[in-house]
Parts: sequence; structure tokens; C-alpha cells
Amino acid sequence: MGVPLQEDKTIGRIIGWAESHENVRAVRLVGSRANPDGAVDELSDYDIEVLVHERSPFVEDTAWPEHFGEIAVRWPLTPGPTSSAEWITQLVQYRDGLRIDFQITDRDSAFAETGEDAWLLLLDKESGWVFDADAASPGEGTSGGGAHAAGRGTAPHAERPIRGPSLHVDEPPTLEEAVDRINAFWWDVLYVGKALCRGELNLARFMLEAVIRFEMITPLLRWYAAALAGEPINTGLAGRRLHEHLPESVWEHYVRTFAGADEEDLWRSVFELGELVGRIGTDLVVRLTSGTPSDRQTELSRDGVKWTGDSPHEASSNGFDAEVGYPAYTDEAVSGLLGELYELWRGSG
Repeated sequence: MGVPLQEDKTIGRIIGWAESHENVRAVRLVGSRANPDGAVDELSDYDIEVLVHERSPFVEDTAWPEHFGEIAVRWPLTPGPTSSAEWITQLVQYRDGLRIDFQITDRDSAFAETGEDAWLLLLDKESGWVFDADAASPGEGTSGGGAHAAGRGTAPHAERPIRGPSLHVDEPPTLEEAVDRINAFWWDVLYVGKALCRGELNLARFMLEAVIRFEMITPLLRWYAAALAGEPINTGLAGRRLHEHLPESVWEHYVRTFAGADEEDLWRSVFELGELVGRIGTDLVVRLTSGTPSDRQTELSRDGVKWTGDSPHEASSNGFDAEVGYPAYTDEAVSGLLGELYELWRGSG
């Protein structure tokens, strides 16, 4: 668990630093520590956005982060723009374990349009607003999480809100989005099988982990969890909290899709992923078309797809092909091709 906001000395240190720095106009806490629903622990960093009069001093003087302690490592090596030309980035890991991620801008428009998960205004010199931890409601969560925004001075104008809600939520997809992602999985999974047959281990792992897992499987699991919840949820960066929202059996199935270094285990992972997509993909599409769970389950093995419940022909009437153009036998056909690739791989060994 994180430190309660009322007891968080780092917040006070950040406010004190900003108050004493003439160039600083406003500071806010963003990310998980500012999110009332954020999962915060002793490893969580402090995401800080700073509005200044001039950015150049923060680039020319690289020693300013040392105000908060002895630096172990920083990124980038010198402060500068990374993802946006309007912001200066300086992420700092201190030797005592503290990490502060600074984003600094001199553009009012950039500061007003944060895309962060949530935010809590700590200081606004123009209005005289200073967040007051002592006045925040106690017992309502960890640093940034749940405490009411309280402060000293005049509340800022609307363009500088005191607190913002969580913006990053997972919602059920449209039917077309779900079907497109499922179809993309069946297309890309063949790359893994072919790469293994060719002895291209690096490509196989890249496709399996970087592309398939995080561009196809993770979104499907997020959507599935949201569909089961019946309301928007927040599974966090890269689905870090998916295990809190999925049925235990689905999560356990997903865990089985991770593979070790052995190529045979990579093949096992491929077939586990196919079975998982058949399981949740079918249920998700049926829920999106009818609002009810599916009784069709698939089991993908080296011998191909095994069907229980509805037959493949009967399942094709649930909206896969007729309504959105999804080929009814794609999963069965591709699993057959994967089975052939697996036998080819075994024969080449």
C-alpha cells in the first residue's frame, strides 16, 4: 500500500520546491497517485507536470533534479522533448528508491489539455492555490487516491481544474472492432509457426509477444472484462490489473499462454493462445450481438479445433459471417494450417 496522501512527505517537498522556484507557475500530480481508483504501492512513481515561464533553464541546468536526492539514473540523459515538442521530459530514479517523472512545459494550452489518467493540482501561483494535505479528507486511499482536493487560497479558474477524473477506461468494443481483432490474430499467428519452422527464433518471439500478445490478446481481454462487467473499467497500463477483472478460469488460461525458451513450449503457447481466442472471442462476439453468453466452446490442439456445444455450421449463424463478414471457418482452417506447420517443424528436428 502507498502512503496516505495526508502523510506523503514527497508531495510536500514537491510543493515546496515549486513555491521557491520563481520560474514555476503551476504543478500538478498525475497518473496513478492522482487517480482515486489507482493501485498505488511503495514502488509507484510520482508523475509531475510543471507549467513554467521559460523551459530553457530546465534544459541548460541539468542539476535541478538533485534537489530531491542523489540520482541513480535518469532518462533522457539530459532533459529534452521526447514524445511531444511542447514538453520537456526528465524521468529520475533516486538512490533511496524515490522516482519522480517530470514533464515541463511553458505552453498554457499544453498544460490545459493533459491526456493523463487523472490529475490533482498541487500549486497554482496565479490564483494562490496550494494543495493542503492537512485539509484533505483522511482515510480515503493512498497518495492521490480518494482524498478530496483541499487547499489554501482562491480556487483556480476553470482552465486550471483542481482535480480530474480517470480518463483511461476499458469499454466493450463495437462488433466490428472485436471481429477485426480476432481475425488479425488468426492472420498473424501463422507467422509464428512459419518462423519456428525456419529456425527464426527471434522473429517467432517478437510476433508472439510484442505483436500478438499486446496488440491482439490484451485488447481482447480488456474488452471481454468490460463486457462481463457491463460498465467501463480500468485495467491499467498494458492490462496490469486484468487479473482483478477476469474470471479466474480465464486468467489461469491466459497465464498458460506464456512460454519458456524451449521451442516445443513456444508451440504449446501458440495452441493455448488459439484456444483462448476461440473461447473468449466467441463469447465476446455473441454477447455483442445478442447480449447473452455463448455455449459454444472451442479447444485448439495440434490436431486442430475440437468443437463442443454448437457445431461450426451452427455457430456461423451467430453473427460471425452473416452480419459482419467474419469467415465462419477461419479458426478451424488456420488451426489446421498450424497443425501442419507443427508437424513440419517436428520433421525438420
